[in-house]
Amino acid sequence: MEIIKVTNLIMDDICKNKNDLYEVAFYDIKNFEIEKIISLNIEQKNCNKYRINDLKWIKKQEILRRPDILIMRPSTKLTEEEQKILIETNIKIYYVNEDILTNEELLKETINDIERLIYKSKTLKYFEIEKQIIKELEDKYTDKKIDKEILTNKLIDEFLKILKEKDEITYEHVKNVSSYVDIYLDGLEEKMSEEEISFLKKAALIHDIGKLVIPNQILKKESKLDQNEYHGIKKHVSENAYLFNSKLMSDYKEIVLSHHERYDGKGYPNGLKKDEIPYYSRIIAVLDTFDALTGNRKYVKKKSLYEVLNILTENAGTQFDPKVVESFIKGIAKNPDFQKQFNLGGKNI
Repeated sequence: MEIIKVTNLIMDDICKNKNDLYEVAFYDIKNFEIEKIISLNIEQKNCNKYRINDLKWIKKQEILRRPDILIMRPSTKLTEEEQKILIETNIKIYYVNEDILTNEELLKETINDIERLIYKSKTLKYFEIEKQIIKELEDKYTDKKIDKEILTNKLIDEFLKILKEKDEITYEHVKNVSSYVDIYLDGLEEKMSEEEISFLKKAALIHDIGKLVIPNQILKKESKLDQNEYHGIKKHVSENAYLFNSKLMSDYKEIVLSHHERYDGKGYPNGLKKDEIPYYSRIIAVLDTFDALTGNRKYVKKKSLYEVLNILTENAGTQFDPKVVESFIKGIAKNPDFQKQFNLGGKNI
């Protein structure tokens, strides 16, 4: 095992891969076996293990590079300065002792507790980054010479960068949904203005921004979600609602919050129906579903274009606005290059 020595820090590189790692730091742990057992059990070894000798190191790290959790002995005594560092950086602390080496049930419980704290910590990190970005841009917005649209575009770009780092599948999904707006417009009889088109495409780009704070255990699960996990992922429409209270994003608030409402009133979070649902939300709902069924999600069987359009048609008037479905299908029919990306199974649209 290669050990990289850094000032006041030793890092054991035992991670599964370099994507979306759990950053676990150990402080004042005398038994290295405890470190090894915990690290190898967290999300099947998907973690970086740090042994920290000086907590000042934490404060010098960028937010996303700080440890998600700090593990130490119950008897560890922290100085006032060390306590202040942990408070300022929102580092979660978990205490372990020698008992976990001999008690399998206790080890399992410990690992579960640590993972729950890690998810909370990662959520706080993204909240902190988002709020910093908003504050910086809104401070600039106080200068009347700076165009609001330019700053809004910049804010959306920053959020997309964070989303891509957290989950590239979701990032590609929102990019696809935004690109499908053009397909929808090809089948629309009443044309939209350039301003309306630009607004809709931006709304599509940020419609899943709430997934930034959904635990990776749920967001990246490869098998079907259970009832509790599904309830957790449903929160993505409201988890980041505070983002849309900012001056730069307020115009998008109702659209983003309503993209999982259903035309028959059985959607969430508010049970809106028909024209109660913002028009742009009804469009995004169709494009969102289309990409989910034709995309590369491991827990959703990829369907042919013919199958997906049948699903949209069958659910028009219940889940979806029938006029939106009709326009989107007309747009697909006018786009032969788009059809070639899918297996039509010998069927015509």
